[in-house]
Amino acid sequence: MNIQGDTLPHLSFDYVKAAKRSRSVLASLSEEQIETLAAGYRRFLLLKSKYPTLAVAPIEIIDEMWHLHMLHPRAYYDDCMRVFGRILDHSPGFGSGEGEYTRLTQTFDRTGELWMREFGEPYCLPNLPFQDLIVCADEEEDQSEQPANPADPNPGPESSPGSRRVH
Repeated sequence: MNIQGDTLPHLSFDYVKAAKRSRSVLASLSEEQIETLAAGYRRFLLLKSKYPTLAVAPIEIIDEMWHLHMLHPRAYYDDCMRVFGRILDHSPGFGSGEGEYTRLTQTFDRTGELWMREFGEPYCLPNLPFQDLIVCADEEEDQSEQPANPADPNPGPESSPGSRRVH
């Protein structure tokens, strides 16, 4: 990883222009909302870079920005190589397979706990739509690389928040 400390990764494409031209919900957002979303997505990338062996699960609006980023393959490749040293794999639909939903909700809850720990805020982007859990994650994590230290972020199902909508 080539990120200095807590510096948010740079996105090497014009995400405002791309969002406005997209056919997704992003086209309906104001420029200010797109900037807020991009900062949240960059935090999501920073979180993954700080916890590379753990899968992370985005809220739906961050997933929309992730998709937009992947639609710019040169920028996505360059950004991923600079931040992670590899391509960050996207696993759409993760959580819809047999036995996956529990793992997805645990991943989502852990992502929220890491977000709170790292950024001191709840895992949401105020004034933006689509804040819920979505059926996807970055990739399946290697179970052999799970943190053994109880202080590490690996919550069980008992830490799951109340209700979630799945899209």
